[in-house]
Amino acid sequence: MKKNNHLIDKFNYHLKRILGLSFHDCHLLFINPKKNSCLNVYLANSLEDISLMLNSEKSLKEKVLDMVELTLNNKFLILNKIRDDVYDVKNKHYIWNYDFYASYKFKDCFYLDARKVNVPGTGFDIKVPWEISRMEYLFSLAMAFRINKEEKYASKIFEIVNDFRKENPYNSGVNWDISMEVGIRLANIILATELVQDSKAYLKNRKALIRLTYEHVVHIKKNLENKRNPNNHYLGDLLGLAVGYASYPYLFNKKDIDFVINETHKEIKRQILPDGVDFEGSTSYQRLTGEIIAFTLIPLLKLGFKVDEQEKELIKKMCEFTINIMDGNHLVSKLADNDSGRVFQLFLENDSNHSFYLNALLPLATNQMFDYQYLINSGGFIFVSSKDEYKYEAKELSLYEHSKIAVYKNDLYSLLFTASIPEINQMPGHAHNDILSFVLKINNKEFITDPGTGEYTSSEEKRNLFRTIKNHSTVSIDDNEQRIFPPSSFDSMFDWETKLNESKIKIGNKTISGEINYFDEDKNSLKHSREIRLSEKEISIIDRVSGMKNNCKLYLPIHPEIKIEIIDEHTFRLKSKNIEATIKGTWSFSLTKGVYAYQYKDYVDSVVVVGYSEKEENSFQIMING
Repeated sequence: MKKNNHLIDKFNYHLKRILGLSFHDCHLLFINPKKNSCLNVYLANSLEDISLMLNSEKSLKEKVLDMVELTLNNKFLILNKIRDDVYDVKNKHYIWNYDFYASYKFKDCFYLDARKVNVPGTGFDIKVPWEISRMEYLFSLAMAFRINKEEKYASKIFEIVNDFRKENPYNSGVNWDISMEVGIRLANIILATELVQDSKAYLKNRKALIRLTYEHVVHIKKNLENKRNPNNHYLGDLLGLAVGYASYPYLFNKKDIDFVINETHKEIKRQILPDGVDFEGSTSYQRLTGEIIAFTLIPLLKLGFKVDEQEKELIKKMCEFTINIMDGNHLVSKLADNDSGRVFQLFLENDSNHSFYLNALLPLATNQMFDYQYLINSGGFIFVSSKDEYKYEAKELSLYEHSKIAVYKNDLYSLLFTASIPEINQMPGHAHNDILSFVLKINNKEFITDPGTGEYTSSEEKRNLFRTIKNHSTVSIDDNEQRIFPPSSFDSMFDWETKLNESKIKIGNKTISGEINYFDEDKNSLKHSREIRLSEKEISIIDRVSGMKNNCKLYLPIHPEIKIEIIDEHTFRLKSKNIEATIKGTWSFSLTKGVYAYQYKDYVDSVVVVGYSEKEENSFQIMING
């Protein structure tokens, strides 16, 4: 049946190209904008209160007006950078189907053919046009309108949205390829337009907005990403449906609304592990998943959704995990893939700051938010009316049993340790060969780090470079990877050819220990166990391997802002201002080149310390001064 629907969609696509009108368009001609009035989907406060808040907070008002001047001049916030290369001055159109990093324009085609005519892994990244088309930059225009109600801001919103509709017709091109992207785009459009619903531009464009919403919802319904181990993509689909149904409930029936409510209940319980960690084991995807859940629930609550007690506990634990791995600057260390993608974002900020999702999600479980000042500064007061901050007392040593992550924190340093194997829970999509690795922060500064991910579909070689064991603080046995990358294909960017055996992790009295069993390419069994002993200013790490034929190697990726001084073959020192850490061990240490990603597509050269040994048991100590 779904295949037949796609054939009908393709017929309509070509019919529109030839005649300029499809059967789909004919149906939409009968939409009555007066009957189908818009509800406030995201606003926790009235338009007047939002305007009052913006005008009373001087620094916030100035930041909004500074940002909106960039947006008015077609300099857009995309992937946490300001871009000035997505508007064609000559043709006076936005370049929606474009990878500005690779200078590649995606070909026009039926949406299901997007990856046939634009082959991933050949130098461009399909994620980039998706991010352009999420339209998070509409947020600043909407907020600026609320400050002074200047019509130019509302008009610019609809200029951008209408240009998207013209340049990306329904079911045409790469920006209809993934339903998750359709859902996030719709959420941004609805947020911006409901913030300017008292403008002349809104009244003028209201019917077109209803039509666009209907198109987005119909597309998502026909292309749900729930067939193969649903992940954050399916959550993005549900986000789009929730926003569409809450915006114009009269366009849809009770069966539609019940479906998205029931599926959201199911996915919250399935995608958040019982310890509160997103099943993919990535700290950055924890934020993306949390944002999607928050901004799906807010409209669904207006359609009758009730957050049950189990969901409240999962949401609370999800937020508490992120709070626990934050440092004193509210920055989160990376584990596995780091996706700079967001649902809503108003300003440039450190990509490791996850406070926005906490402020949006936490109130849905506790009626309290994370950080009031950040809530105001990020525009989060639009969604949240609570003024009480949530108090969380972290333990010195915490174990997240289901995700197999441990966290140690004292007044001097913190250590984040992972033995996570996401494919045991669902699928490995955003995992790395980082099992039994750790991230070390001293005085809120990362010393031993996780490099993140620089890109996804531009280059299989570059993506795998970030995922390899050599860029994580763990041990390889005879240069074997913990997982083997499959033969070259798009799927190889997000999959593995072999499965690992179950990993183990436990904590004791200031100790963390873990174990991993896996296989080499000849199916020989390999084993690595690691014991970490923690004290006030010293960390001792003992590594044991079995199945080794020749040698093993320890990899310690060093944050690019840390200086390295080699003392002798078995000793080196890491320095940052008045803090230094001396590392001494049985390994023979040397330096090699590494790579580090501050955020998506923002990567720099770094240094990896490599320890070499022909023994099955080795150890090293990290002694901290400062």
